[in-house]
Amino acid sequence: LEGDGDIDPSSWSLLAEIMQRAKEECPTIMIIVSSRNSPTITSAASNLRRNAVQVKLTPFEKNETEQYLRFLLRIEDTEVGIDQRLIDVVHDRANGCPLFIESVARWAHEKNLIEFVEGSNKMTLKMLDERS
Repeated sequence: LEGDGDIDPSSWSLLAEIMQRAKEECPTIMIIVSSRNSPTITSAASNLRRNAVQVKLTPFEKNETEQYLRFLLRIEDTEVGIDQRLIDVVHDRANGCPLFIESVARWAHEKNLIEFVEGSNKMTLKMLDERS
């Protein structure tokens, strides 16, 4: 289940029913509920808290964005760097969200906006002139 905010009561009731049946019919199932905000669990589904594990995912820091970019751009050579401007642009556009980091990096790569500069031995954003 995934939601942007509060999950409605009928969805919580459905989830409680699924959990009850899963315990009886499929005890090894894992059900994941994701939400940008901490979900408000209705009283009808309050028993779900007993077996729930809450994992809070936070946005990447810039150094984590850099590590992820190294992976996405397939930079295996430790001597090759990533220009700070490229890291800053991708991190800021994606707000540190790994899914968006991947999307921004893929888009920039497909548009040939990322290049390797031999002189600096770094992956950089191409400098675009006014005609581009």
